[in-house]
Amino acid sequence: VLSSQQKDILFKVTGCNYVTRPIRCVLNSPYRTITGECNNREHPHFGVANHAYARWLPAEYEDGISLPRGLIEGQLYHGHPLPLVRKVSNEIITTSNENVTADQERSLAFMHWGQWIDHDLDLAHESPTNIENKKVECDTSCNYVPPCFPIKIPPGDSRIVTPGICMPFVRTAAVCNPKTFVREQLNSITSFLDASAVYGSEEPLARSLRNQSNSLGLMAINQNFTDAGLALLPFENNSNSLCLHTNKTAKIPCFKA
Repeated sequence: VLSSQQKDILFKVTGCNYVTRPIRCVLNSPYRTITGECNNREHPHFGVANHAYARWLPAEYEDGISLPRGLIEGQLYHGHPLPLVRKVSNEIITTSNENVTADQERSLAFMHWGQWIDHDLDLAHESPTNIENKKVECDTSCNYVPPCFPIKIPPGDSRIVTPGICMPFVRTAAVCNPKTFVREQLNSITSFLDASAVYGSEEPLARSLRNQSNSLGLMAINQNFTDAGLALLPFENNSNSLCLHTNKTAKIPCFKA
């Protein structure tokens, strides 16, 4: 068991003291911070990007710290083994076409608007799959190799009939937890409705979206292409962008914002 002093040293060496560092707010600033700091003046850390999600219920893990439930086969909970998550989805969420009815009050735009609001409040990043310069292939194996936790397919699945395959699943990135050291999930954007889905939640990204040739604060525009003379957004140059994975063969660039 580590002493309090050892925990403090470990916390600083790993960079985790970023989570609890004191924040000084500029009280007379009329603008919000891009990171969400000081949006709540009484609690400057509330809603800040790259912090843990708030919980209504405590986390529950196989080992009480980090291992996901369902990892150990034969483990009983309240006298019963956990069902496969795919089986739960198939039996609880499935809706037949015959039971789908048109909504007389809302269109599909209602759903998309709600999805957009959600994407502005939270974003849980996947854990990196490059560990010690070794690439972990989470989409080719059914074995538990962190951060891969593949979803097993139950017998008789209505959509996936090939035996011995799994659905790839990568665990979300963990955030430093100075209180209990129990694994908590990371919200990589601010939890405020502040268009962080557009402008980002970190200073480097926010600056890259602006025209740095003057002090007017104008948005940066594409220097190579226009839309019939109208300005376009700059292209994303990050090869790990999720947008670029939509159609890898098309090699169509994605907008940065």
